[in-house]
Amino acid sequence: VEVHGARYRGSAWFSNPLEADTNRDGRPDGNEWFVDANGDGAPDTAGDGAPIMRDTDGDGTPDLFDTDDDNDGVPDRLDLAATVSTGQLGAPAAGDFSATTPFSMTVANAAPGQTVFVDFQLRPRNLDHLWFAYNVLDWPTDRQGQIQDADGRTFADQPRSPGAPPAAPNDGYGDMKLLPMLEIRIRGDTSLPPPRALTPYNIFTSTLTLDGTPKTAAIGTVAYVPLQIVSDDQS
Repeated sequence: VEVHGARYRGSAWFSNPLEADTNRDGRPDGNEWFVDANGDGAPDTAGDGAPIMRDTDGDGTPDLFDTDDDNDGVPDRLDLAATVSTGQLGAPAAGDFSATTPFSMTVANAAPGQTVFVDFQLRPRNLDHLWFAYNVLDWPTDRQGQIQDADGRTFADQPRSPGAPPAAPNDGYGDMKLLPMLEIRIRGDTSLPPPRALTPYNIFTSTLTLDGTPKTAAIGTVAYVPLQIVSDDQS
């Protein structure tokens, strides 16, 4: 493909022989440029013998030159699964998740005592919601409510232990910070690690009941996992 190129949808495409990753999306050319349906290590070819170029999302741009192979809105260089998307942005579409059609996952064949780490990468339909994360608000003086502020101090006023990161630029704005959390509902018998193993990750659990109130029987466990924002300075 570097010398002779490959044809796709009526156009000739040539990779850069001086780059192992022509479009610099973090995925080597060898993983992106051709289709190998039979797994023999050689590119499948069309009737004229030309290699069939891989176009995961069918948008007309081969993966070799596409910086978002699965068209899920996450650049390949940041995407944990660059060729697989479980939901699409834009108008309601099959695969979008909601309270009535939640994402579900089953972990099979996990041995007792074996810890399984799972990375979740989420992108909200409304991208403006990302701006809410880690905003600092100023709770007014209140000595009677469930949330109280009696000292008027902010996050920037809190003492920091040795080695702790410096205060964020907005820590001086107030004393309440919005933290995005992922709620995971686990039905039936669970084999979660003990709290002492979850605490370093700031994960906490609660009892899952049939209607969400403590008045009904327990049917599982709810885990709350803090989310980190991943930013991209190139898009």
